[in-house]
Amino acid sequence: QVFGVRGDLGNLVIEPRLTASQFGEDGSARLSCQFAGKKLTVCFHNPLGLDYGEYQIESVQINGRACDLKGTQVLLGREHFGTEDSCTVAIKLGRKE
Repeated sequence: QVFGVRGDLGNLVIEPRLTASQFGEDGSARLSCQFAGKKLTVCFHNPLGLDYGEYQIESVQINGRACDLKGTQVLLGREHFGTEDSCTVAIKLGRKE
């Protein structure tokens, strides 16, 4: 659960627990998984190189569509994913408030 991506009562919960060293040189980390019959690619972007405990989710986009969600954990219902067979979830991390 280092990536912090899991299902919970039909929803997708994202609560990243990555350390700064687990992000690539470009500040990103990527995970592919299945959720609700869809292929998901979850991309985390940590442009400030923050360590676990220092960051929170600053923005979420699903297939380029912005979702008004932020915090240390976000909950995505099935309705967020539309009818596409595959989805890319882009998570931008920023400094905790």
